[in-house]
Amino acid sequence: MDRTHPDPARRLAWRLLATALAVVAGWASVGEYLRWQGVQSALAQTAERTGLIEQQPDLLRDLRRYVHPRQAELRLGLALLAQELDRRWLEPLTPEEREAQLQLGFERLDAAADLAAEVLLRQPGSWDAALILGGSRYLAFSRRNDPRLRSRPELSEGLMLRARQLAPGRPEPARLLSAFYLSNWSRLPPSQRAQAMGILAAAFENPTSFDLLIGPWLRVAPSLDTALAVVPDEPPFWRRLQTVFRERGDLERYRDATERLGDAVLRTAEERTRRAARQIARGGAREGRQALLAVLGELEPSVDASELFAAALGALPPGPLGDRQIGHLQGWLRWSLDLCVFSACPLGPRTLERLASLIPRLEPGAAAAAAAAAGDAAAAERIERSAPAADGLAWDAGLLSARALAERGDGTGTAGADRRRVARVSRP
Repeated sequence: MDRTHPDPARRLAWRLLATALAVVAGWASVGEYLRWQGVQSALAQTAERTGLIEQQPDLLRDLRRYVHPRQAELRLGLALLAQELDRRWLEPLTPEEREAQLQLGFERLDAAADLAAEVLLRQPGSWDAALILGGSRYLAFSRRNDPRLRSRPELSEGLMLRARQLAPGRPEPARLLSAFYLSNWSRLPPSQRAQAMGILAAAFENPTSFDLLIGPWLRVAPSLDTALAVVPDEPPFWRRLQTVFRERGDLERYRDATERLGDAVLRTAEERTRRAARQIARGGAREGRQALLAVLGELEPSVDASELFAAALGALPPGPLGDRQIGHLQGWLRWSLDLCVFSACPLGPRTLERLASLIPRLEPGAAAAAAAAAGDAAAAERIERSAPAADGLAWDAGLLSARALAERGDGTGTAGADRRRVARVSRP
């Protein structure tokens, strides 16, 4: 049979089949669209019935953006649960309005649970559906004093634990579980409190969760030691605790947080300095330099931090500095020179020399003092001779530092010569 000229009847049949398939696909698309319109209408009615539109006026527009109905249902369920988790919006209402909204809150929680249950039925691996369903039931059971909160934990707490297993990298399950544990802390048995503290420690590793939960945790923790035991030993978390204790006027706890912050800053800065040095050794000078500048910027002048500051400064590759970075280095130089006058210099000669070289337009007094600290009294003399007379007050302070540094010689002839040279240039 000649295959180059297909039978006309066969060609017609194929065309009719293709047309029929296109029509069927079109009707399927229309049917899917109509079903989606029906879901949107039902979601809008739920949002209006539960009073959510008044509090979240952009919600319906957000729901229309979703392509899949299940995504929109979860979005509405989450909005309903969030409305009940944070009820600060009730504060400006009248007592009558507040009571009405409290009663409507049960309907919001039930609606959120229904939406999440529908999604979970079709998608058993959906962690957010499990979380919304468990969270809505937990809150509703707690407010209604429903015995199922304790007798059937798989209906509420168990679902949130399942969500955490399904999405171990997401912060929301541990955050929501911790919030519910803290709200019922006094009623938790000892075994459940131990589990709750483990989940709370995991939640605290997320900065947003820490900010939301640290206040409630400090209110229910049996002791300060217990409260701080689950705080991540990282500077941002201790800074947040500093703020909390300062706002409360709790000076004892503020001092404790400050001490722990200092320890955490030094420990993490030391680790980052070592990593940056290795990065520079492997050819990553730019990235390593940025990391070292970040370390230097976080270290405040102190005797405890001086050794680490010297190490980071010594490893810093050359390059431009911003005004803020220069100002921070100036603070370190002034602090060090002030201590050099009255006691042992916290920074060594090479560190002071490098530090002074990184500060443009350094005032002559500080430049001379730094030169003397580095064992170069001749440079201090040259700076003095070239300094304008108008630099008097700052220069006097510099000379005082230079004189004190030179007079603490090591007994060698060089130190004695330096002492005589600085004494000569320091003479009025």
